[in-house]
Amino acid sequence: APLSRGWFVTGDAATHVARISHLAAALRDGRSVYWDNYFFGGGTLLQFTGPVFHWIAALVSFAVGDATSAIKVVVTVARGVAGLFVYLLLRRLGAGRPAASLGAIFYAGSYQLTYMEVIRSSFPQLINMAAMPAIFWCAAGIVQRPAVRSGSVAGLAQIGRAHV
Repeated sequence: APLSRGWFVTGDAATHVARISHLAAALRDGRSVYWDNYFFGGGTLLQFTGPVFHWIAALVSFAVGDATSAIKVVVTVARGVAGLFVYLLLRRLGAGRPAASLGAIFYAGSYQLTYMEVIRSSFPQLINMAAMPAIFWCAAGIVQRPAVRSGSVAGLAQIGRAHV
């Protein structure tokens, strides 16, 4: 259960909790935290891995007062958003509600998302896994527009196909 009690003990969890705690403390103190010696032993590693996740979780941590709880909330919401966008994508592509619901459940509950969360503790990857179906949903909406189906776009598609 993602919102159950307890600490994270797998994968990269400790570094993510440390970074989120550091960012939340900076928000509380009103200071900039691009780098200081208290962050990851003075290293800059986590500034380049998952900054969107860390800042979102830091804002949640600022609100709830605990980095571990913030991670649990953000991860649960990310999986819900992933399922929602898969549902919307499948509906946009013509699937019925039962089929779209089943696809959303299978995606949001997939082994890959569970592995990234529970085994690896690669929490920032869950933002990517939620963004991917959102991007496909947006792209499908653009491609389905009548203007996109015009001869000029079809011609470009043919040119691309000829060079493959």
